[in-house]
Amino acid sequence: MQRRWYRDESMFDNAAYFISKNKDSRKTACIIAHNGHIDCVGRGFPHLRSMGYYLKEKYGAKYFTIGVFAGLGNLLSRDPFEKGQAYCEKKLPTPLIGSIEAFCSNAPYSYFYYPTNALSNSNFYYREIGNTYIESNQYLYGNLRNRIDGLVFLSQTEASDQPIYTDDMKLTINRVIKHTSVLKKFE
Repeated sequence: MQRRWYRDESMFDNAAYFISKNKDSRKTACIIAHNGHIDCVGRGFPHLRSMGYYLKEKYGAKYFTIGVFAGLGNLLSRDPFEKGQAYCEKKLPTPLIGSIEAFCSNAPYSYFYYPTNALSNSNFYYREIGNTYIESNQYLYGNLRNRIDGLVFLSQTEASDQPIYTDDMKLTINRVIKHTSVLKKFE
């Protein structure tokens, strides 16, 4: 019996609904989510599948995933020891030797895109950081070719000035517009 993880199942249902409303085959839908949600394999637990697993199942080769990874820098994280939605700035430690972050840190570029099918070794440790970062090495190990189609690597990050998760929808929309203009630089 295969169970679905409710959160990712709901994310898949929402994404599939909005994609179905836009039947123009000349257009592309872009879903921005945590690497763990777009991952084509699953969440690392038996029988728990990610949104990406269901999207890949439904759309096949039309579903193309790009994971985002970072080497060093700071990030804004929910504080796990505070009640409510308290945020604080956290520093990323030096990437683990043997991780995709360490591998990419050796490149002479501050940021780049790389297709995972070009990786000579597809098994890597990789950071799995959600909206709460605990200062320990949060790494998973797996075959990146099976999980994502490509990656964007940022050698240095800066913490956001405000959390993206907010009750103020106008603020969230403005942040998405700001980040979209940054992504256009990759085109």
